[in-house]
Amino acid sequence: MKNIKSIGFITIFTLITLVVFAYNDSFIDSTKQLYGYNQWVGITKTNYIHTITSVISNFTGSGFTLIHPPIVDEVEEGGFSCLYTLKNNILQNEIIDVKFDIRNDIVATHSYLMESFAYSSSLQPFPLGNVKSVFLGDRCYLNYATNENSSVSFVRNNVSLYIFLNDSTNSVLPFATWLDNKILEMSLD
Repeated sequence: MKNIKSIGFITIFTLITLVVFAYNDSFIDSTKQLYGYNQWVGITKTNYIHTITSVISNFTGSGFTLIHPPIVDEVEEGGFSCLYTLKNNILQNEIIDVKFDIRNDIVATHSYLMESFAYSSSLQPFPLGNVKSVFLGDRCYLNYATNENSSVSFVRNNVSLYIFLNDSTNSVLPFATWLDNKILEMSLD
């Protein structure tokens, strides 16, 4: 009897796991459809010489300084994620968070962006940056907040970035532009 209960539990657990994974894939597919993913996946503005393999560690010239060492995690698909927290050199109480994700190739990076949007609780779809005259990366999205320039998500080459300016009425775009130019420079060296 004990074995039958164990087999029953394992069967139910397996079925629930399969349903959750099927739901997750369906949810990601719906997000991709919402953003017209199949029309832009793999497309870049520039022919890059190589992919990015390391994060930016020097923020000299950005106007921001690291508060503490970045948090770095490897990801299963290859590549890694890195979270930076920086402070404004002039406005000391202005804090910016940067989530820097590197995948093995451009398509994997574009897919990761859609996965991160799929699990976001924010109102979607996010506005495309170029509709608001923001031309960051290969593809860029803004937020719907009162200060729409308080955060930005974009992909450049095989890097996905989410930049968020905490508790400020200032724009994250000057820093995001600086960071985008650094990634572009690294992609063409």
